[in-house]
Amino acid sequence: MAEGEAPDEAPDQPLDQPQFAPANTDIAPLAPDAAGDSVVPFPQFAEARASLVGRVEGLSTALSAGHEPLAGLTDADGNPVTVIDEAALQDIVRSLIREELQGILGEKITQNVRKLVRAEINRALTARSLD
Repeated sequence: MAEGEAPDEAPDQPLDQPQFAPANTDIAPLAPDAAGDSVVPFPQFAEARASLVGRVEGLSTALSAGHEPLAGLTDADGNPVTVIDEAALQDIVRSLIREELQGILGEKITQNVRKLVRAEINRALTARSLD
């Protein structure tokens, strides 16, 4: 049969239908949250959710009161969050890159560049000698 053509004979019998297991109707009801006004689909996350809700409410209160937006906020390690301008961030990145390039990473990069230069010189000399 050529590609794209319909089969010569249509099947006389209907296709077999898949057999499914009966539905389980014993589903436990969802537990209400601490306020009792909604349903918590994952009760194991209730404590984390309550913590986040408290943080968001505290942040919105601080913002509406005209406080510094990051005052009192901390990162995951408990360090205070500060704002860094772009110039200061560039200085930090620049110094980190310099430190890394002066260490083991810099030595490896230098070795690889030297190997590449040697290989290019050898190719140029070989090409010149063949001419």
